[in-house]
Amino acid sequence: MRKILIDTGVARRVNCRGTEPGTVELIGDALARELDTRGWETVTSSGVPELTDCSGRPSRCADVARRWGADCLLRLYVRAAADPCLGSADAMVFRRRSPAGVLAASLLRSLEDEVGMRDGGVRAAPGVVLLRRTPCPCVILILRLPYQEKEFPTDAVVHRYAVALANGLEG
Repeated sequence: MRKILIDTGVARRVNCRGTEPGTVELIGDALARELDTRGWETVTSSGVPELTDCSGRPSRCADVARRWGADCLLRLYVRAAADPCLGSADAMVFRRRSPAGVLAASLLRSLEDEVGMRDGGVRAAPGVVLLRRTPCPCVILILRLPYQEKEFPTDAVVHRYAVALANGLEG
């Protein structure tokens, strides 16, 4: 696997300082940079103009992956963890016993080993449009970060998640 589309959604944050990238975009961009240094070809959804609109987005994202010839599509979500000190991660795939299921398990193991996140497991979600329409292995990864890391991410925290995800993709 050497070509990956990293989808971070349309998650620009608007606050008193204006519009800035959300934590999910920061992690996605850092992951793309990390994978680029390892010889991967990466595209992030923030760099694809047709993915900036919300309507019909999952189908368009699957089409972009198909046209570009992606080996993998990774959709990242970032949420606040229930425990303010401990994060967790879980994943959705079309089928658990598939290349996407193996990839999702590897990502979760890497996050658990390298970042200390609780592994929430991999579940099949064949009804999800993005998973159903994407022609390559597709993983929806939900990161539930501790409040401080989600709302006030530092460069070191973002880099730590990006390296763990890159190792999971290669693992």
